[in-house]
Amino acid sequence: MSPQAAIGSLLRSRQHRLNVPLLIWQNLFSPHERAAVSQAAEKALMVLEHVTSAREPVSAMAVAGELGLDKSTGSRLLAMLTERGWLVRDDRTRLYSVGPTMVRLGASAAAASTSLRVILLPLLTRLRDHTEETVSFHRLIGDRRVCVAGVESERVIRRALPIGEAFALHIGPTGKAILAFVDPAQREQVLQAAGTEADQVRAYLDAAVRTGVVSTDGDHAPEVAGLSVPVFDQTGVFGALTVAGPVHRWVPALRAQAAPVVLAAARSLSESLGASSGRYLGWEKTLQAVPQGAPA
Repeated sequence: MSPQAAIGSLLRSRQHRLNVPLLIWQNLFSPHERAAVSQAAEKALMVLEHVTSAREPVSAMAVAGELGLDKSTGSRLLAMLTERGWLVRDDRTRLYSVGPTMVRLGASAAAASTSLRVILLPLLTRLRDHTEETVSFHRLIGDRRVCVAGVESERVIRRALPIGEAFALHIGPTGKAILAFVDPAQREQVLQAAGTEADQVRAYLDAAVRTGVVSTDGDHAPEVAGLSVPVFDQTGVFGALTVAGPVHRWVPALRAQAAPVVLAAARSLSESLGASSGRYLGWEKTLQAVPQGAPA
């Protein structure tokens, strides 16, 4: 069995991913084969780490050059990781970026973080009780945002929580609240993917930078209205808080009334993550200057 085939087999098998007993490992491969598999696994992990840590999609040639791999080895490893969903390849640009498998794992890790849950759940519950609508928190993972926590409205008709689902950054108020503060190169790439909607998305991004708030009707889902505010950590934008409800009930005037409360919650969360509160204080002053019910 070739090293690449062995690694592919390991990645396919949940049993092997979770725990490969030493005796089975020794019986499957000779010492020479075990060494070859270990080297191939190390290279695959190097490639995965390199692509996922890059600030923008990368080419096969760049990956091979940065890691000191020959082009054929780099291409084989990228193809294997793409086949398993760890990476994705843009057929137009031929560039690689984080794939759905990696996004799901990142979301699971984020949701499982005890310290984050301890901070989030009381905050989300208070926002839900204040607005009476569904409140969620989304993490920025690669070029997607993933819903990792939330509290649903207690009303019969409510926005259901898409826990674990990943969405492009130009879709919905949550994505736009994050997109406004990502690296400019990443933002432009997302806007290119938005196609004819790019100009409309840019208008929302401008509002997010100016007021800290993105407020929409029927953006992601036709019958859902949303209000989103970005959350930061020490390194930059971390995610976003969103309050969402039926478009006929969660109307612009109610969202405008709730905006300062959501901003204050996002500020508190960002401070817990090590970010400065300065920009939130500026946004809160900006919103105070806007007449109640007027567009920000």
